[in-house]
Parts: sequence; C-alpha cells; structure tokens
Amino acid sequence: AFQTYTLIRNHTRLSKRLSIPITATLLGLYLYGFWKVGDPFPVLQTDKSIVSFEQGVSRVGVIGVTMMALLSGFGAVNSPYQYLAYFFERSSNVNERQLRQQLHLNMEQIVTKKRRLLIERMKETQIQNAKVNKKKTLMSRVKSLVSPVMDFFNDQPPNPSKLLEVEIAALEDVSRSLVLELHDAQVYEENRR
Repeated sequence: AFQTYTLIRNHTRLSKRLSIPITATLLGLYLYGFWKVGDPFPVLQTDKSIVSFEQGVSRVGVIGVTMMALLSGFGAVNSPYQYLAYFFERSSNVNERQLRQQLHLNMEQIVTKKRRLLIERMKETQIQNAKVNKKKTLMSRVKSLVSPVMDFFNDQPPNPSKLLEVEIAALEDVSRSLVLELHDAQVYEENRR
C-alpha cells in the first residue's frame, strides 16, 4: 500500500488528501483481483471460512508457485539466448569481408573446373566418335578385346574428367560451408547490435 501511495504522490500532482483514497481503491482492486485469480484453483476448504488465514496462504502458495514456474521457464530459455553471445568469438566486418572473398574465389574455381570438365567431355566424345568411324580391322578388334585387360594391369593415369568431377564436388562442399559460416557471422553481427 505504501509503495502505491509513494508512486501516486511522486508521479502525479495530486494532493495528499486525494492520494490516500486512490491508494485504498487501488489496493482494494488488487486484493479483489488476487482473490479472483485464485478461484479456479482447488484451494477452498469447506470447514474454513472464506476470509481465513489458511485460504490466503494457500492462494499465495498456488499463485506464487505458478508465477515462479513461468518466470523460471522464461529465464531458462531467454537468458542463454541473451548472454551466450559473450562466449562466442568476436567477429568483425573484416572477417565477414574475408569470407565473402573466399566464397567468391571458390565460386570462380568451380566455374573454371566445370568449363574444363565440359572441354574434357567434348574431347572424349570426339575420340569415341573417331573410334566408331574408323574401319574395323581384325587387328583393331583383337586390340579392343585385349586393351581393357592390359589397362587393368598397367598403371594408367585416371580419367581427367573423373578427377575434375571429384575436385568440383570438394569445392562445392567448401562453398556450402563458407555460405554457412558467412550466414553465422551475419546473424552474430545482427544479434550483437
């Protein structure tokens, strides 16, 4: 009651004579609201009167425990979200700029390697077409039957198009991780502000 009276006196220009009835009215509304909030809880005992000490304490207990549970849940969720940023590495615009440059260079490498892969595939297609158009002699037929076996035993260099496909897949994985890092850096900067 005194806190309400002090708030009314300090923050309004009402006289002392008007402040006391307004404080009493607000206190009465608070107690009525407190009592009505406790109605849904099963704390009413038939052997006690409605205005008994046990009824008030049981209402305070039920409402207090409910409010503490709500505030505790809110604090458990909100507090780590608010203060976890202090434990992260400090990021800066320079770091974000470096990530953007790395991503740009990585994308350029992917485009270059895909062009080379296309050229290699075109060469392979031309070689295959040349082989099909060549006349089939008895010696070329024998050679085509024996060459897969000989290739297995000889240490032939791997197909360049297969190597390029592996390199492109690795670069695409790197670009995905760079995009995620860049996004995390941007989210961190937004939360820091």
